[in-house]
Amino acid sequence: LADISGGSEFKWRERSSQEICSMAMFQFGPAAGKMFQNAIVKGRYPKLRIFEGKEQVASINHITGMLVPTLEGCKYLLDNDIHTVKIADFEITGNVFAVGVEDADPNIRVGDEVAVIRNGELAACGSARMSGEEMVESNRGEAVRVRHRTK
Repeated sequence: LADISGGSEFKWRERSSQEICSMAMFQFGPAAGKMFQNAIVKGRYPKLRIFEGKEQVASINHITGMLVPTLEGCKYLLDNDIHTVKIADFEITGNVFAVGVEDADPNIRVGDEVAVIRNGELAACGSARMSGEEMVESNRGEAVRVRHRTK
């Protein structure tokens, strides 16, 4: 059998981490390449989860094939100002509506995973229901379907 590893020992954990980094760059842009550098993929399809150490930072949606970050994973989005939605100072009890959005990343598309920011801190994460520009310009409609929120 031919050695396809280029002469070195093929490391599956490194490959899966590189694949997750590539997915993050595709989904969130080039700045997200470092988002999951130390990622470990656990589970079996369709329930794949991404961990950094003992903390789950994302999962993979088996329908779309996209990364779904947890609150811990969304902290990276906040730190790098990627896919962020800034809201007014109110308590999130359900989804976020456009009337409460103060600013949003213009690169956000419908269906993108976003981090919701309140007073400079992570308040929630979820899925965009409007583009970033629509969130800022609109006064009605659901802007973010919240998946996780801080307490």
